[in-house]
Amino acid sequence: MSENYDDSMQKFADDFVALDPHDLVLAGIYANKPGYHNKRDNLPSSDYSVREFSVDRLGPGDKASAIDMTSRSAQGGDYTVIKKYSNRLFKAGQNRDPRMDGWREFFGQTDDDGGVEGWDFSKKTTSTADKSHLWHIHMSEHRGFITSTVNKEAALSVLKGETLAEYQARGGKLVTDTITPPPSSGSKLTVNGHLDSATIKRWQQIMHTPQDGVISRPRSELVIAVQKHLNSALHVSLRVDGDGIVQNNRQYETVGMLQRYLGTKVDYRLSTSVSECIKALQARLNAGRF
Repeated sequence: MSENYDDSMQKFADDFVALDPHDLVLAGIYANKPGYHNKRDNLPSSDYSVREFSVDRLGPGDKASAIDMTSRSAQGGDYTVIKKYSNRLFKAGQNRDPRMDGWREFFGQTDDDGGVEGWDFSKKTTSTADKSHLWHIHMSEHRGFITSTVNKEAALSVLKGETLAEYQARGGKLVTDTITPPPSSGSKLTVNGHLDSATIKRWQQIMHTPQDGVISRPRSELVIAVQKHLNSALHVSLRVDGDGIVQNNRQYETVGMLQRYLGTKVDYRLSTSVSECIKALQARLNAGRF
């Protein structure tokens, strides 16, 4: 349909419009500007839509991976329609709904306060954007899933208001079922809850730090990168000192924030036998992301 984006994105746009055809209209997919609306090939490696997650360095580099959907009623000050879909996306983010695992973020209007609300699905945190999102919903898809129909069907299920159970009961798939590790990452990690050399090396690869399979002490470049990421994702103020990720059953503040980020029990300890936190980490690393 267009040389600037995949046919699956056009179908997603058509299906989205069909949810409220008298109100919703496609505002755009490709735009030659920073971010996911642009093709990766047009952007510097420093652009956030390329730099932050390894999955965004996968997929076709000549296709855009974002969509804007305008609500005509919201343009006139009636937020009924845009609130419906924005709230469904926002709640999916809050609930860590796996149907949104292949999506980076959305912006829209969830209430009537005149402020823009959004959610970063990868960083698991709220976000915001400029006032134009009071009348249009923006959704960014991770570039590694540009050609994925499963990723878009899962998001459409959220927009329809289906529960995860309802979606799966009718045969709906999750994008995590289709994920394979990045080509350069080698075989999948064993999800055993042990912070071994292979796990550390894969983590270093994804965080773009030196890859020696060792967390150096007292100052590790990997831990520094993780601490910065956790501070940004969780809006906390961890001391960025490169220390505090050790599997020795002792308490560390960085471990507690890592557990919170990964959605496991927060006790600030990495258990020495099997750590549920490390299991969750290994699963994410196998998906090519942190």
